[in-house]
Amino acid sequence: MKGFISKFILKFLGSMPLFFLRKVGYISGRILIIINSKIYRYTLINLSLTHNHLRKDQLKKITNDSVINSAINFFEMPVIWKQEKKWILKKLNSVKGKSNLISASSKNNGVIIIMPHLGSWEFFGKYTSLLHPMTSMYQPPKLSSIESIIRTGRESTGAELVPANRTGIKKILASLKANKIVAILPDQVPSEGSGIFSNFYSVPAYTMTLVHNLLRKTSCEIIIGYAVRDESGFNVFYENISDDIKSHDQLKSINIMNLELENVINKFLNQYEWSYKRFKKHPLGQKNPYH
Repeated sequence: MKGFISKFILKFLGSMPLFFLRKVGYISGRILIIINSKIYRYTLINLSLTHNHLRKDQLKKITNDSVINSAINFFEMPVIWKQEKKWILKKLNSVKGKSNLISASSKNNGVIIIMPHLGSWEFFGKYTSLLHPMTSMYQPPKLSSIESIIRTGRESTGAELVPANRTGIKKILASLKANKIVAILPDQVPSEGSGIFSNFYSVPAYTMTLVHNLLRKTSCEIIIGYAVRDESGFNVFYENISDDIKSHDQLKSINIMNLELENVINKFLNQYEWSYKRFKKHPLGQKNPYH
């Protein structure tokens, strides 16, 4: 029954216009703030850790704006999954740095796009897969009844989803060797043994080693990409990053990756997904900040 209701809600939301869903998201975000929800509390904790130089009024404003953007992002997802090329291009207000993507892919070595949880990664994925064959790792939702909606939506413009396991990594390596784009969300806490601690805004964060390992095993290029929302649609960005990320020194490479993430997040601080428990795995002797 729960699965049926969830599927119905996703289909219903997917049929609504974007401006309406954003209004619903805004109202929902305000409610999450008022009731002191987990999303609000985790957002405040993360921003307090990473931006402890801010005044209380500044911190409160960014926290509130971030919670509202998180809620808007949630309600946007179903309609982005449902829509096809025509709608995606209609809602695309600008593309900056497209030449960076073209240049990277023209070298025929494959391209990794590191894609932070910034703005709308769903829109970014749908648009980018229109330009070039793209492979992304995929973790199925807990409710199997809605998997087909999510999977079909993400693959509708040409993306290929692979499982987040060893089989998926093999497919990603094959995609890079076939000069495809591989999109990776690098700011998730990886499983035990799949990461190392690297500072993220001066806070130790358990960070995936996957990107570094892929760079070592291939001759691929790497850029950073993201899509942020404005009043009527989305703006897509493709940016070059420091060649130091290709260093054979694992820690140096991963430090550079986190620094590059910080650089783009700082441009749109309130559109980053600060509600994610990024620091739930912590160095021995340090307390879990979410307890």
